[in-house]
Amino acid sequence: MDIRQLQTEDNRRSVLWFLLYDPDYQLSDSMLHSCFIAHGKRLSFDLLKTTMQWLCEQGLTTVTTNNGIDNLALTDRGLEVAKGIVNAIGVRDLRPSERAEIQAINGY
Repeated sequence: MDIRQLQTEDNRRSVLWFLLYDPDYQLSDSMLHSCFIAHGKRLSFDLLKTTMQWLCEQGLTTVTTNNGIDNLALTDRGLEVAKGIVNAIGVRDLRPSERAEIQAINGY
């Protein structure tokens, strides 16, 4: 697997991770972009939008647009993938430390 594919799968995991930690499991595209920046990940806004579209096509998220702002939300399947209950091809698997963190915080 090449480095670009690894980065793509990691970006998809990161979006799901950020959504999982939001109380209502949804964030705007600009907030997601800010999350990437805050975590030291360089991601163009265009690449973020492509990632968002891919996650929607896989049924892991839905997108709604309000006043020109795209809001991404986890679906039930997306929530299961975000928590590591199931795996999705094209999304990086959770690391053991990430699984432990989710279990400690959410009691899963």
